Amino acid sequence: MQPEYDAALEALLDANALRPGETQESIIESEHDSLREEEKNTAQNAVKQAEKAVSAAQSALENAPEKQSKSRKAVLVQAKKNLKTARAAARMAKRHWKLIDNFHRVAWPLRMAKESAKNHQILLS
Repeated sequence: MQPEYDAALEALLDANALRPGETQESIIESEHDSLREEEKNTAQNAVKQAEKAVSAAQSALENAPEKQSKSRKAVLVQAKKNLKTARAAARMAKRHWKLIDNFHRVAWPLRMAKESAKNHQILLS
């Protein structure tokens, strides 16, 4: 178990996946599950909103009078940049949680084994 744990921790650290305030112990805790869902939903909503903004900007450009087309193009360009940023943030969040899930999958059994051994030692004392 320990070699798998060490490899998963190394992958996590090598990828700089831990955020400020996160430690190898804190990411094993169950409240991380709710954080994952919240972040996933936030990222998905950001992408959806950015897609809507691009669609609205495209429609506005298509229906704009000639003298407004330049400003409408600028709005569309910015909307596309925002969509690209939202998608990149969603990918980064997905990668972050995938690495944490892998570490969690490996770390949890080791943590339980250590806890069991500790409890066993107490019982023998």
